[in-house]
Amino acid sequence: MEVDTNLAGDVAVAVATLLAALVGGILAWWINRAADRRRTASERELQILKALEFLTGGTQKRSAGIGLLEGLFNEFESNGPLRAVFVPVVRNQLIYLSTSSDPKSELHEHDNFFRLVDVWFKLQPSALDQDSLKQTLKLRRTGRGLEFSDTPYAEKFRDFRRSLGLLDERTDPPSSQ
Repeated sequence: MEVDTNLAGDVAVAVATLLAALVGGILAWWINRAADRRRTASERELQILKALEFLTGGTQKRSAGIGLLEGLFNEFESNGPLRAVFVPVVRNQLIYLSTSSDPKSELHEHDNFFRLVDVWFKLQPSALDQDSLKQTLKLRRTGRGLEFSDTPYAEKFRDFRRSLGLLDERTDPPSSQ
C-alpha cells in the first residue's frame, strides 16, 4: 500500500501548526497572567502609599489610614517585604500617640492607638524593633500624649505595657476593676 506523501505532509503541517498555536496560546496566557500580577502588586503599592499619607493627618485621617493598613495587612505575610515599611511606621504612630498627640482624652484616638497595637503585634516585631518603643514608653510622662488613667482603655494600656515588659507591679498597681 502506497501512502500519499502529500497527505502525510499536510497532516504534519497541520499538527505542527496546531502545536505552535497551542504553545503560543499558553505563552500568551502566561504573559497576561504575569502582567495581571504585576498590575495588582502596583495597585497594592499605591494603596499602601495612600494609607501612609492618611496617617499624617488628624484623628479621622489617621483612623482611615489605620483601616487601610488593617485591610492591606490581611493581604501580606507578617514577615513579607512590606514588614520593613510597616514596622517603623506603626511604631512611630504608637510613639506619637502615647507621647505627643492632642487631644489627650479623646476616645476615638485611644481606639486608633489600640488598632495600631493590634497591627503591631501581628507584625511580630523583633526585640530590636520594640526597643525604641519601649524606651519611649519608659520616658512617658503625665500631661503628654494620650491619657489612659480614666478611660475604658486604661486596662488595655496596662496590658500593652506589660506585654513589652514595662509594667512594675510596685509602681503600677493593678487597676480596681
